[in-house]
Amino acid sequence: MQIFERHYFIYCINLIHKCIDILDSIDYYWADTNPKPCHQPIIDKLSIMNAELKKVSNNKFPQFDKWSMPIIDVPKQAGPSDCMFFLWKYMEFWDGEHLNIDINPGMIYRVELMHFLVFHPLNQADLPDELDVYRLGGRKIDWSGSQ
Repeated sequence: MQIFERHYFIYCINLIHKCIDILDSIDYYWADTNPKPCHQPIIDKLSIMNAELKKVSNNKFPQFDKWSMPIIDVPKQAGPSDCMFFLWKYMEFWDGEHLNIDINPGMIYRVELMHFLVFHPLNQADLPDELDVYRLGGRKIDWSGSQ
């Protein structure tokens, strides 16, 4: 299976620096691969994306399809299926110049995912009162209708 078959990454149209920041969690150096086969299909479609953005903005969106496209040095995934967790953090903390967080691949996103699953409103498991105090807003849905 190709490493890029189900891999996701971010192209940030950086209007301040007039470049397209590529935030990609694959460590191409470690995997002994080249990022070009993964990114070329997107790069080939940038002119179409640019034309559509110009169209919907009444020509107010800048011509970005020829801008430089640096691959930003960001924390890399360790597991083969972790890219979505990294993208989540890249989108949350990328400010156009650097990440405003130290992403620890072994901890942060796993803790947040665990919290999301345990305290999701659709989780009908009874939680001990000691644990339920860590719920961050929202409430459990009562499916019995006896609210």
